Amino acid sequence: MRALVAFHSDYGHAEAVAKAIAAGMRGAVPELAVRLARCEALAPEDLAEADALVIGGPVHMGGMAWPVRRLLDATSALWSRDAMEGKLGAAFATFGGLGGAGGGVELALVSIWAVFAELGMLCVGFPKSYAEFAHGGLHWGLAVRTADEAGAPVPVNDAQLAAARAFGAHIAETMQRIFAREG
Repeated sequence: MRALVAFHSDYGHAEAVAKAIAAGMRGAVPELAVRLARCEALAPEDLAEADALVIGGPVHMGGMAWPVRRLLDATSALWSRDAMEGKLGAAFATFGGLGGAGGGVELALVSIWAVFAELGMLCVGFPKSYAEFAHGGLHWGLAVRTADEAGAPVPVNDAQLAAARAFGAHIAETMQRIFAREG
């Protein structure tokens, strides 16, 4: 089994979260091959090589960051030959903004899921049963706040990184359950 954790990161927040997701995946299923890469360094064929794709980055102007969007938009050739059907997909995002409402994080996650659905992928959310859910969980995936209510940047904290590792573990365990049935 192979997984790809693809991310875009402006200030290092999304990169820290992506690394924690990958660590959680490796910790839960040690035999899982996990590749971590920036969206900007990937081509659509890199996505096709993975059994699971975890993708995310910061929210920009209420939606997913353009490098994430650009990579997902480039998947039409994969779609035309059904190269992603039956693979797993999971989404994460970091967000700031003013106030505490989320600054478009849900829309960013849903937009990623929409592409996964178009590609015929199976979407993996973040179940509320995980204790770490309180520190970044949404049913759509992982959402990590990286700004205070005044909009000033704050670092990713230990609780949020624990949530990212738990999310990664959930994805890896889901992969193991689904793909073990095929073999």
